[in-house]
Order: sequence, then structure tokens, then C-alpha cells
Amino acid sequence: MLSELTNAVFRKILAESPQSALANFKNFGNFPCAGQTLQKDMTHFRLDQSGYIAYQKLGKDRFVIGDPVIAEDRFEEILKSFLSKYPHSCFVQCSKKTALILKSLGCYLTPIGIETFLKLPYRLEGAGRCDIRHLANCSERAGLKVRELEISQLRGDFLPATFAGLTNGAIRFPGELKFLAVSSFTEKVVGTRIFAGFDNDGLVGTSLFFPMYENGKVFGYSEVVPKRNPAAPKGTRVGILLGAIRQFESEGIKVVSLGLSPFYKVKELYDSCSLSNCRESAKLFEMIYKYADFSFNYQGLSFHKSRFRGIEKAVYFASKKKLPVTELLKIYRLTTGRWLPPFFKRKVREVAIS
Repeated sequence: MLSELTNAVFRKILAESPQSALANFKNFGNFPCAGQTLQKDMTHFRLDQSGYIAYQKLGKDRFVIGDPVIAEDRFEEILKSFLSKYPHSCFVQCSKKTALILKSLGCYLTPIGIETFLKLPYRLEGAGRCDIRHLANCSERAGLKVRELEISQLRGDFLPATFAGLTNGAIRFPGELKFLAVSSFTEKVVGTRIFAGFDNDGLVGTSLFFPMYENGKVFGYSEVVPKRNPAAPKGTRVGILLGAIRQFESEGIKVVSLGLSPFYKVKELYDSCSLSNCRESAKLFEMIYKYADFSFNYQGLSFHKSRFRGIEKAVYFASKKKLPVTELLKIYRLTTGRWLPPFFKRKVREVAIS
């Protein structure tokens, strides 16, 4: 018979095993950033094997992404336990249900942006979607061919040789994104799909999709940061997304998420929602959206997604601080790998020298 100590160690290993996290993800990973909770740099907080909260630590702060990956009737239990152990925690891109619980636990809440959802089948008719039709027609006239690739094709020598010329339009500098926006093909999330666009000159763009699960079945996909060649034909990004959507429709998939538009419509959401209780953070988020576009293409990203005329849902930021400046810098660091964008760093240096 195993001793109590051996039993405890065995239970801990079992609870922290990747297989256990995968089973939780397949049962409860029903929100757009659920796939990001399986990133290799994530830590999982657990009460037992039934689910987890995914976070990364930087300094004394812990940053939780999305909702708890557990049954909804246990949200309050696991959130209360997490905050009692780690009071210096921020919650990023969480749903209204999670936000309500966090508010009751003493957190300040602020909308952090919009998630855009497309119900399938997705139709291009209507005046509101004329821009998408135009871009789709441009990609078709350019001879763009969209096909799905196997993840195994993205490993090894094929990856750097073939994808080196692709960039993401949201970031203002070279490099991969992590945490809130995964742009690397090296993350091994079960059920990941990748679609690529080709023209006569070869590969011109890619789009990665993480699955959204419920009760063991995939019901939707979330588009992770897409990439394209700067010289790609006009409409390449839209053409690849629509090609993936048509494939998903043939499989009976019900929804595609375009992901988060950070800091978009924060004032409008704050003014119309009684849930929010931190105007200081709302003002800060507004300023970032308006004036910090040099650090990340916030306005271009939200404009692109708004043209699809999808369903927009607010997501929230929760913290014990009213003005989380340091926390936002840490989130930027976790996502981009930098404390400050290059342009801003140069300006700081010039001021310091002068």
C-alpha cells in the first residue's frame, strides 16, 4: 500500500499532467482564447483534476487568460481559491460571467475590447459587407488558391525556409507573439488547423485556427494571428479566411471567432454596461487605443474585423488596482517579448541624451 506521502505526490503528478489539461480543454474550452491556455509557457492552477485556471507569472503578478477551463458551476469556487492564494493577479479577456464573480471578490472591472464572432454559414450579401466582397473578389482575380496544410508540414526545415517572408500586420516590429496572441506554428494545441494561400509565386499567407470545444466536440474555431507576405495580392488575408470558413461550413462547424480587438469601443462599452466599475482604467484604455498605435496596430485590427459585420461581444479586464499601468506593461512584455516598442524606446533615449 502506498504511503500518504507517495499518494500525495502521485495525485500532484496526475493533476498536472498534460493529458489531464487536454481532457479539461476538450470538455470546457468553449471560449476563443481557450487554445492559448495550453501554450507551453502557461501554468495551470487546479483544485483537482476537473479543471484549471491558466496563467503566466511576471514579477509578483500573475496574469490569467480567458475564463477558467472548468464547469461553469465551479467558476466561483476556483476563482475564490486562486485569488486567496495569489491576490496580485490580473484577469485578461474574461467573459461577463467570470467578470461578475471577480467583481464580487473585490476586483475592479473594465472592458478591454471586443471579440468578433461569425455565425456559419457566413454570407457575403448585404451593403454592410461590401468591403469583404470586394477583397474576396480581388483575391479571386489574383488567382489565390487556399488549401489546408498538415501541422507536420510546419515543423523542421520547412518552417524557416518557407515562412520566413510572412509577417503579421498587427505588430510594428519583427518577432512572434505569445500569451494573448499566438503567432508561432510551434504551439502544439490539439485540433489546430492551418490554411495557406498560394499564388503563382508560391506561399503568400497563412491563418492558424485553434479549436473551441464543448463536451468533447469541436463546435467552432478561433483565428489566431494570421500572416501574409507584404507583396501578397490584395485581399489575401480575407481570401484565406473565407477559404477556411467554407471548409468549416462543410464540416458542420457553427462559429468562427476573429479574436480580440484590444481596447476597441471601451468608452461605449463602459458607458452602456453597469458591470464596469473602474473609469480610471477605461480612460487609460481609450488613450492606448487612440495614441499608442505605434506599439500595436489596434485601430487597423479593429477596422479589419468590423468589416465582417459579425457579432461583437465585450470581454473584460479585472485587477485589484484602479490604474494598472505596470500590469499593462507586463502584459505587453508577455505578448510581444518587449517592454516597450522600438519607436518609443528611441524617443526615450533621445530625450534622455538631450
